[in-house]
Amino acid sequence: MALPVPLNVINPNAETGDLTGWTIEVGNAGVKSSDPAPEFGFFYFHNGPSTDHSVTSQTIAIPSGNISEVDSGIVAVRNSWFQRSLEGNDEGRLFLRFLDSSSNLISDTQSLIPFSKVFPWTKREFIVPVPIGSRSIVIVIEGRRNAGVTCDAFFDEIELELIQINKNSFASQVSFETQMKFLDGGINSTNLNLEVMEKVDGRIRSSFVCVEVMMDIPRFANQKQILIQPVQIVAR
Repeated sequence: MALPVPLNVINPNAETGDLTGWTIEVGNAGVKSSDPAPEFGFFYFHNGPSTDHSVTSQTIAIPSGNISEVDSGIVAVRNSWFQRSLEGNDEGRLFLRFLDSSSNLISDTQSLIPFSKVFPWTKREFIVPVPIGSRSIVIVIEGRRNAGVTCDAFFDEIELELIQINKNSFASQVSFETQMKFLDGGINSTNLNLEVMEKVDGRIRSSFVCVEVMMDIPRFANQKQILIQPVQIVAR
């Protein structure tokens, strides 16, 4: 099956009005339709009342027509969603687990995707290579309460897509008008996790990349344009 291939996420935007297609692992997640208002449609995912930690998931099989490409190491997955908190207090994230044919865990992306208190509705996105041997991908929504009695981390419009990459690595040139935040590692580190905040079509978008810096990062002072060239996306 020719790439890119959108994966079929059941009820990706909570528009069934419930958690159809999703499994609660921890806590008591649900859906909401107000306070705050949805970014799209009528409903969105809510990490639950009277809980300090919530985990909800959905498992999606990798299409049989793409298995040979996965096992050749040329497939990555692009994951995007909209997220916000109620008042900038409670945190949430969405990460992936990769399972083999026996549903054993190969790896996950928890170390790449930090918790965030994004506010207001913000598009978040990341791309990560699919490990060789993967047969299914688990989308995991996680929320963590920091204040109040409800876990007010909200999610909507979850999308998953398989894309093709060069074997073992893919290079890219990144140029953006943004604020850059180093999530771990320092300016002289070889491997860095970056969160990129940018404004696209009037909306805030948050993207994550794990990069191996192939050259020194210039020191910038009060500059809006930052250029990293080249970078290599690596699995961690």
